This record gives sequence, structure tokens and C-alpha cells, in this order.
Amino acid sequence: MAPIESEQELNHNGAASAMPPQCGSLEQNETMPLHQIIHIHPAAPTKPPEGQPCNGCGICCLVEPCPVGIVVSLKRHGACKALRWSEEETRYVCGMMSRGGLLRRLVSRWIAAGQGCDSDLEPWGKP
Repeated sequence: MAPIESEQELNHNGAASAMPPQCGSLEQNETMPLHQIIHIHPAAPTKPPEGQPCNGCGICCLVEPCPVGIVVSLKRHGACKALRWSEEETRYVCGMMSRGGLLRRLVSRWIAAGQGCDSDLEPWGKP
């Protein structure tokens, strides 16, 4: 995996932060922080609009794992351990999808692969 050099701060549901991002604080609601800094590969594609085809930007999986990722990562928040950077494709891919056969078909269904971007997260800050 290549080194990750850029950061983006996420604004969940368009909420504004009362503190500047450099403070290092997180405003939290009951489920997850309103703002979270994630490390994105500098060559990662820009997040597509919600409902558009997935382009492998990785934002959704860098914030929190999907149900399959929860099992693999043993956590509910933070980057999914199954997320992989593909140098050949210049995008993030699900490591569970790289397996073949029945497991790939099941994971594809569980993560709704091919159904389009379902993330309402909006990155801002350093591209």
C-alpha cells in the first residue's frame, strides 16, 4: 500500500463545526462524530455525488466499515481493515471482493456493489 499523504475533513449532513479543524476536537452526536479527519491516498478519485456509480474514492470505507467490514475489522468506526489501495486501478477496492467464488458473490450483495454511491458524506479541506 502506498503512503497516504492527504487529509480531508468530512462534514456529515452539512453540519458546520463550532471549532476550527486544526483544534483536533471532534463534535459528536450519538452515532458518530460530525467531523472526522481521514487519510486518503493522494491519487484517489474525487467522491462522486450520492447515487452515481462508485469510483473507488474510498471515503465511505475510510470513515466506517460496512456490515462485512465490521466482521473483518472487529470495529464499527474508523477505516475498514479490508479496504485496499489498487495501484493498477488507481482506486480503493474491497479486499473481500478480491476473493473468488461464493464469498465474492455474497460480499458483493452485502455491500451493494454496483448500486452506486450511497454515502452522504461530503469531504472538504485539503484535496
